[in-house]
Amino acid sequence: MSDYEKLTDREIDTLMAERVMGWRVERHRVGDWLYPPDRSRMFACDGEAVTSCQFAPSWNDNAARLVRDRIAELGIVDRWAMQLDRIVWELPQIDPDMTLSSEPASLMRYMQATPRQQCIAALMAVEAKP
Repeated sequence: MSDYEKLTDREIDTLMAERVMGWRVERHRVGDWLYPPDRSRMFACDGEAVTSCQFAPSWNDNAARLVRDRIAELGIVDRWAMQLDRIVWELPQIDPDMTLSSEPASLMRYMQATPRQQCIAALMAVEAKP
């Protein structure tokens, strides 16, 4: 189990905005404001309350789709897919030489992953980026 798996959905959402999406995060006592580079204050991670503009990729598949798009932009799809394989299938070790082209089945495995698992894999892939 990674340290990320111990985090709440709200904590994962904030880390996703900051580390994967590259957004500025302002932490407040009542919640976090997330600032995308091309928009003003837009998303709030405010505990259990759900707002119309909430960024919650840990449980919302539409927001998770934004994360998948960002992973592609960053050019780390192979690394993300390998981390996802490890999380979903509980693989003990990842072969650093494996790519999606050498393991085509892993391309489809993400469809079985929850949005939360996809987020954790994204955080791990960004951390592992050289």
